[in-house]
Amino acid sequence: MTEAWYEGPLVGFDLETTGVDPFSDHIIQIGIDFSTVRDGVQGFERLVNPGVPITNSDIHGITDEMVAGAMPEERGITELAMYLREIVEAKTPIVIFNAQFDWTFLRAKMEQFGLDWDLDDARIIDPLVCDRHFDKYRKGRGMRKQGKVAGIYGLPENLEAHTARADAAECVAIARAMARKYPAMQTGSGMDQELWARRQQFELQRYFDGSGRKDEATGERIVIETGWPLRDHEGWK
Repeated sequence: MTEAWYEGPLVGFDLETTGVDPFSDHIIQIGIDFSTVRDGVQGFERLVNPGVPITNSDIHGITDEMVAGAMPEERGITELAMYLREIVEAKTPIVIFNAQFDWTFLRAKMEQFGLDWDLDDARIIDPLVCDRHFDKYRKGRGMRKQGKVAGIYGLPENLEAHTARADAAECVAIARAMARKYPAMQTGSGMDQELWARRQQFELQRYFDGSGRKDEATGERIVIETGWPLRDHEGWK
C-alpha cells in the first residue's frame, strides 16, 4: 500500500524577514525541518546578513549583532534554492504555514540574485489555507496565528517569537495532525488549495470593504494580496 503523504517524509520551510514586502525587504533567517514519522527530524537553520539594519527585532528576536558574522543574503538564498530543488525532484511535500508569504519571498529573492525559478513543481501543503477551509467560522482574535492553530489541533501552543526552524517543525506537526483529523486531506487529491486560498482572499476582501475597515498605519483601504502559493505578480506565470 502506498504510504499516505502525511505519514511520510515532509519538509517544513519558514523564513524570518526584515518586513513583509518580498520586493524590498530582506531574509534574515532560513529554517528547514526534514521530518519522517519513524526516524525523527533533521534539518538546518541559517542566519543571513541582509546588509541593512534590522528594525523589527521585536517580531522575531533577531538583531543586527546576531547576523553580523552571518552569510550574505545571496549565498543563503543560493544554498536554499539548491536544497529545495532536490526536495522538489524527490517529490517530497513542502509544508509552509501561509505559503503565499514565504514562497513569494523566495521567488522574489531568487529573481533579484539572478537565480532561475524552477520550483513550480513543488508539492506544497499550507496548513493555514487548509485550516481556514475546514474550520471556516472560528471566532477569536488571532486564532489563525500558527501558535494558536497548533493548540487547536492538540499540539503545544507557542505564542512567543521563536526560530525559523522551530516554526518549520511546528507547521509540519500541524499538517500531520490536520490530515489525521480531516479525511479529505489524506489522499491529497481533493485538496485544491489554490481554489480555497483565492476564495478566502475574495471573502476577506469583501469583509474589509463591507466593514469599512482601514489600514491602521496609513488609514487607506486594506487590499488583500491574491494568489497561491505565489502572490499574483505581473510577469510571473
